[in-house]
Amino acid sequence: MFRRAISPDHPSGRQQPPLLLCCLLLLSCLLTASCVESSLPDGAVASVNGKTITLRLVQALMDSRSVDMGALEVSTPESMKNQYGEALGTLIIACLAEEELAERGQSVSEETVSREEKLIREDYEDEDLNAYLEREALDYDDWRQLLRVHLTMQAFERLVLLPGIRISVDEVRAYHAANKERFHVPEHMMLCFLAGEDKAHLEAYCRRFPTGRDNVPDGLRVQCLDMEESELPQPECKEVAAIDEGKCGKIREVDGSFRAFGVVVRHKGGVQPAAAVYPFIEGALREQKLRIAFSQWLERRLANADIRVAAALRP
Repeated sequence: MFRRAISPDHPSGRQQPPLLLCCLLLLSCLLTASCVESSLPDGAVASVNGKTITLRLVQALMDSRSVDMGALEVSTPESMKNQYGEALGTLIIACLAEEELAERGQSVSEETVSREEKLIREDYEDEDLNAYLEREALDYDDWRQLLRVHLTMQAFERLVLLPGIRISVDEVRAYHAANKERFHVPEHMMLCFLAGEDKAHLEAYCRRFPTGRDNVPDGLRVQCLDMEESELPQPECKEVAAIDEGKCGKIREVDGSFRAFGVVVRHKGGVQPAAAVYPFIEGALREQKLRIAFSQWLERRLANADIRVAAALRP
């Protein structure tokens, strides 16, 4: 949900890196210990090493989230304070990430922001982006700042965190061994539902089933689904159980038309081998390591940061 919708942390709708949301609580805890309350310029609710974060931008992030969620629930003063605190935490993290990228000479350029904006505008087709923002009461300049925040966090994850993450075959095997229940597949089959008005046509189709199942003649209707036998109602379940793999079952006449089941293939249940689910395991391990790397980076960065938060929004 990135371009047509307004995401919580990106004005164009692509999903924000999940590690950011997972570490907001950590940030909140660290803020309690490291923030120094101080006078801030008018309109500012926080500063990060001298760079101010305005109440206007925090409100814009809150507004973009409310657009994404649709109808708003009635909020209590305490819940509103928490929501503003989360939004502020997101922007503080973005400031720290922006500093990290700048120190590495890898800051998000204006050309990158403009290129992404152009892609977003193309997605709107019949509706102008400015008209959409106006209808949702989102200021264009604020929206563009939030777009930069999103691109900064994307670049930070890609350029700072991911290069340090390595996943070995042994780690994949260990994860697979410890989570076998996640990779268990029940017995299932590819089942085809066959129907037609002419019994002879259906019989001819069944004779070349399943090799010719994709070549369906006119007058026949064929729908094939990957499913478990138990998902069928009785007595169809018992009928399908008696059909051999690669065969059609008995042709029945139902309400003036002819119908039959065809079983393309049956798959035995069991635990999928690690090689078969390698991409899934690799992704899960990468996400775990991303969260750890992000937490460690954030702790180091906050230890040397001068972060000042308005008293009304402090944890």
